[in-house]
Amino acid sequence: MANIPINRNPEMLLKLSEDIIKKHKKDGFDSPLSGIDMADMQGKTKSAREKYAEALELRKRSEKLTQEVQILLGIHKSQKTTQPGHLLFYATRVRDVLKGVFRETVRKLNDWGFVVNENGGPDRS
Repeated sequence: MANIPINRNPEMLLKLSEDIIKKHKKDGFDSPLSGIDMADMQGKTKSAREKYAEALELRKRSEKLTQEVQILLGIHKSQKTTQPGHLLFYATRVRDVLKGVFRETVRKLNDWGFVVNENGGPDRS
């Protein structure tokens, strides 16, 4: 017997559903699918297509917003720590100034929210 797999990729499954509905309508009364609730399948296909389009749009918007956040933070792949104008740049500058001011009592940087590792761990600037 032939193997007839059904692709679970949303776009492919939507297209298959649309093709089935199209062929069913074309065949009319001669359609072998008269025992299947094709009206329900059509309604669910339409809803799924609309929601899938919305999901793709939201994904695109989310990716754009994520990139904007990364740029503001200074962690976008196109940025360097030394480029001014982003949060990583400012946090690095503040840390460096405070390290100079509190050279003998570096733990005071905890008061500004920094995590002070006095074991000589890696400097992540």
